[in-house]
Amino acid sequence: MKITVTQIRSQIRHQVQHKRIVKALGLGRIGKSRVHEDNPVVRGMIEKVRFLVKVEPFDSESVKQIMDRETIPAVSEKKKKVVRPAEVKAESVTMDAESKPKRKKKVAADIESVAVISEASESVSKE
Repeated sequence: MKITVTQIRSQIRHQVQHKRIVKALGLGRIGKSRVHEDNPVVRGMIEKVRFLVKVEPFDSESVKQIMDRETIPAVSEKKKKVVRPAEVKAESVTMDAESKPKRKKKVAADIESVAVISEASESVSKE
């Protein structure tokens, strides 16, 4: 007889031994399922991590559900690249072009203010 073991909770903040048992059962993330032989070794492992997993009797419909969950969504749910419209690209280019001269003017203004301060300090020291 076979059983289906499904992880229902996260392993985060659990003992290292429990994490190793879940990995040994072939699980690794929430919702992942594996089919195992129903024997004392597997039952002992399940008993140790019973709060992390769900156990169901094996049937052919559960296999179909597992295959549908694990294979098809992984292929079809790829992330799509976000393409910005041409208008937004043009605006960002003009903003960059406008921001550079402002920086140069600010630097030039800072240099002029330093020159004025130094001239004023020289005139005070001469007096």
